[in-house]
Amino acid sequence: MDYRQMTAPCGLDCFNCHFYLADKEPLAMAEVEENVGWALDRGCHRYDLFFMVGLPGQDRGSVLDTVAYCADLMARTPKGLLPFISALTPFLDPGSRFFEQPAEHGYRVHFRSLEEHRQALVAPRWEHRLNYETDQLTRAELADLSFEGCRAMIEV
Repeated sequence: MDYRQMTAPCGLDCFNCHFYLADKEPLAMAEVEENVGWALDRGCHRYDLFFMVGLPGQDRGSVLDTVAYCADLMARTPKGLLPFISALTPFLDPGSRFFEQPAEHGYRVHFRSLEEHRQALVAPRWEHRLNYETDQLTRAELADLSFEGCRAMIEV
């Protein structure tokens, strides 16, 4: 089936895929690459691929490895792939399993109440707005690494 014909009733011309793995699992990456190829081969004009910074297990090396992976994928993919990298901001969602059981998932949560979250939103520094950090990265390191990953991705 042609992608344009399939998506015409919705008026879509692009895919958005949010990818939440801390380390690229080969099977998952193969599935993503297959999906990218499928969509672009069928007339998709743009495939947005989002990678997150701030997941348990990530460190500076794994974030920069993600940027390198995106550069390689773009070199192997026809025009239309647009990768992004950004922090999981500003909060772990209250009520989510990550918020409710942070230690089990590699997080430390800093704010619990609505008032604490409200105050965080007006903090002068972006890193102080984050309600979490991971076992590997502090809030300051998450903020710095997010900017470093974004700057590196711009070069891709």
